[in-house]
Amino acid sequence: MSRVAVRAMRRKDVPAVVAMMKALIEEIRRQGEEAPGGVTIANVTQYGFGRDRWFGVLIATVDGKPAGYALHHRGYEVDNAARVLYLSDLYVREEARRLGVGRALMAAMAAECRRVGAVETLWRVHAKNHRARAFYLGLGAADWRLGTTMWVAEKVLAKRAARK
Repeated sequence: MSRVAVRAMRRKDVPAVVAMMKALIEEIRRQGEEAPGGVTIANVTQYGFGRDRWFGVLIATVDGKPAGYALHHRGYEVDNAARVLYLSDLYVREEARRLGVGRALMAAMAAECRRVGAVETLWRVHAKNHRARAFYLGLGAADWRLGTTMWVAEKVLAKRAARK
């Protein structure tokens, strides 16, 4: 029986985590979704550690080998006046699927949520990722009651900023 463990990413984990991030980007592209990529060991190291840390990563291992990750960041929602934890990515390597890795990562996310005093976890699911949606619904997740996700692309942000 495989042993699944989850812990915070360490600097020595960055190459394995970046490899999984790139694999996730390829899966998204195969589903016909846009995924620019550009993730590197340098930017994960720069923004995942230190004083200017923008995100945290939980890494799952199966028998000591990297099997998946959950990338998260903190937020604050005014509508319920509370801290929240945003799940940016959840990825499990193909060979580690159906071993409980995704469930272990989501349990670790719940523990991290409580540790930082957040009241809920929020995330998006790519429209064509039906397996992920079924997985999350099976965990008791629900569609966000307050709306949908919107975004502004980097090019549009640059134009808006230039108009100041």
